[in-house]
Amino acid sequence: MAPDVLKLGKPVMIGGTNPDLTHMSNPWLFRFRPNDTYSGRVIADFGVNTLGKKKVGDRPFDGCVRHRRR
Repeated sequence: MAPDVLKLGKPVMIGGTNPDLTHMSNPWLFRFRPNDTYSGRVIADFGVNTLGKKKVGDRPFDGCVRHRRR
């Protein structure tokens, strides 16, 4: 995708969270979401300092949300 964006020469906004996407020396590629490392720190800080939780992330998470069937 990045070579096509460079060839096009017009701004393209992407929602990827990997900072490497915008560190590829492509002046037309713009990432508008925070990266995962930053988001993780902010979420943990909010849980501990704002909500007063002692543990953050004490439940297993495999990357997808599962809904229980009733």
